[in-house]
Amino acid sequence: MPERPILPAPEGGNAMHPIWVEMLQKPVGWLTIIGGIILIAMPFVVRAFIRKQMREEDRRKDN
Repeated sequence: MPERPILPAPEGGNAMHPIWVEMLQKPVGWLTIIGGIILIAMPFVVRAFIRKQMREEDRRKDN
């Protein structure tokens, strides 16, 4: 699949930085962004799951 050409900057503007081009216009960049979100969110999801399990276990003990 041929790569899309980078469009020139508008009159008086600057071209996008090459790192931003890689991050936003290439699939590898999107995978990096999504992977980072997953890595940041994982501790919160695990903590919520463990707390839910502990609450359910406490309810079972009380009954």
